[in-house]
Amino acid sequence: RTYDSRLAGPGGTPDPIPGNHASRVMGVADAIDIVTGKVVQRDVVPSGATAVAFNLTATDTTSRGWFSVVPGDASTFVTSTVNWPGSGDVIANGLTVKIAANRTVKVFNGSGTTANAVLDIVGYFIDPAQAGNVFHEVTPTRVYDSRIAGPGSTPDPLPGGANRIISTANGITPPVTDIVPAGATAVAYNISAVDTSARGWFAVTPGDAATYRSSTVNWPGAGDVIDNGQFVKLDANRQLKVFNGYGPPTNFVIEVLGYFTPSPAALDGTYFHALDPARAYDSRVPLPNPGPVPGASTRNVSVADGRNPQTGAVNQPDVIPAGTPSIVYNITATNTTNRGWYSVTPGNVAVQNTSSINWPSANNVVANGLTVAIDDQRAINVRSGSPSQTDLVIDLFGYFR
Repeated sequence: RTYDSRLAGPGGTPDPIPGNHASRVMGVADAIDIVTGKVVQRDVVPSGATAVAFNLTATDTTSRGWFSVVPGDASTFVTSTVNWPGSGDVIANGLTVKIAANRTVKVFNGSGTTANAVLDIVGYFIDPAQAGNVFHEVTPTRVYDSRIAGPGSTPDPLPGGANRIISTANGITPPVTDIVPAGATAVAYNISAVDTSARGWFAVTPGDAATYRSSTVNWPGAGDVIDNGQFVKLDANRQLKVFNGYGPPTNFVIEVLGYFTPSPAALDGTYFHALDPARAYDSRVPLPNPGPVPGASTRNVSVADGRNPQTGAVNQPDVIPAGTPSIVYNITATNTTNRGWYSVTPGNVAVQNTSSINWPSANNVVANGLTVAIDDQRAINVRSGSPSQTDLVIDLFGYFR
């Protein structure tokens, strides 16, 4: 944890971010104590880092709203990062964002009222010219589903206050071995909390971690289906650990989107390139393909260019260069008219066995930051699992190449 506005004021008093697009610069260099807010570890993100993988939690919300995260020296925003539907919600979203040279990010509050913000760092990226871990994208693959994990494929939800160690090595949908090979150091994944029966949260850590220092995904109440895409370090056995921090047993699903290996051992891997956040698609504006995504249909979306948020016209051509194998993006479902989900795959993959983002009902606005492979046309397929139409927004935060 590097920032918590509930502890940011004098003497550790709350200092929520004001509404109406007020902003706050947050340092990501040093870790703070989760109780006192005092610095407990310097340079957890070292000097020279170009981007951070983070989890941003909106809490103590007092109206519907959203946060936007940009580099600390950016003057404005064009994308949203995490959305919440109403007062009292606690919502988290994980993403990767470019940082300023002084190791800061800036958070804009798009709500009309104050909200607290908690920032947790799960990793960082360095200049591609330096030695570091490299990324390998995979077609999204499910590796665990507690709804079928018990004897005879019966549900085995995770009890409150308990943890479960999950292998990421093999896919279950479709069945495949070594989706994450031996020697992998970390994975890009999506976690979904399903069959929720009360407010709660999960924390995800390496499989051999003794404890946790942050939450990963939060859900505000019964009946919610909530996702969060993230990166997490693995233990030597390619395992991660999920801790249920509150309430009754809850089911969850883990899907793997890619993995990291040490660069000397895998010369075919790719490095991360951070972008100033850019909008690639919005079905609510005139260009390039307006209108909500119909229920039970697929929309092919180009992610090559940055577009004007008001008109959809191209204003940043080739923000994703030709030949790029995968992107880091944020998907937002808005103007929802029913319960549903989107599944995102490369533009040349028609079969979709995973979900990327879920929403529990009409009138929700939900977002999830993820990584996905793209096709050679720099496109993705977005499949709607809702019975009725939903608007779609895709924002870009970087790419692997």
